[in-house]
Amino acid sequence: MSSGGHARSGPAPDPYALHRGDKAAAGWIKLTDPTDPPPPWPLGAQSDREAAIWHDLWARPQATAWPRYNLAREVAAYTRALAVFEEKPHAALGTLLRRLGDDLGLTIPGAARNRWLLPDEQVPAATPASITPIPHGAAASRRSSRDRFRRVIPADAGPDWTASTSEDKT
Repeated sequence: MSSGGHARSGPAPDPYALHRGDKAAAGWIKLTDPTDPPPPWPLGAQSDREAAIWHDLWARPQATAWPRYNLAREVAAYTRALAVFEEKPHAALGTLLRRLGDDLGLTIPGAARNRWLLPDEQVPAATPASITPIPHGAAASRRSSRDRFRRVIPADAGPDWTASTSEDKT
C-alpha cells in the first residue's frame, strides 16, 4: 500500500484505459457463459438448498474462471455459508459472505478487482432516434449570453451618463 491508502481504495481499474506498458491495463479475463456442468460437491453431505445454490453459482459467468484457480472449495464454502445465512441471518456471517462474494468475483467490485470482464448483456437492437433539424432563422435570431449582458453606451450620452439612466432594461 502506498501513502497510507486502504485496500481496495480508489476507483476500480478500467479495462478500456489506454495505458501503454502499464501492467494494470493487461491481464483482463473476458468471462463467458459456462457450458460445463458443476463439479462434484467437495464438502461431504450436501443439503437440497446447498445443491440449488451450487448449481446456480456454477451457471454464472464467473464459474468459467473458478476452475483455473481451483476455487471449487471456496465456492462450496460460500454456498454453505449462504444456505446457513438464509435460515438464520447473522451480521458476522453476512460480512463473511460479502468478502467471499468479492473474492469469488460475484460482485461488480470483486469482478473488477479480479480483472474479470463480464459478458455483455444481450440487448435488443434499438431503433435509431429521429433527428429534427433546427431552422436556420431560429438559430440566427438567438442572442448569446455575451450579447445579453453587453452594456451599450448611447452615442449622445454625456460625461455624467450611468447605466441606471439607460433606457435599455434587458
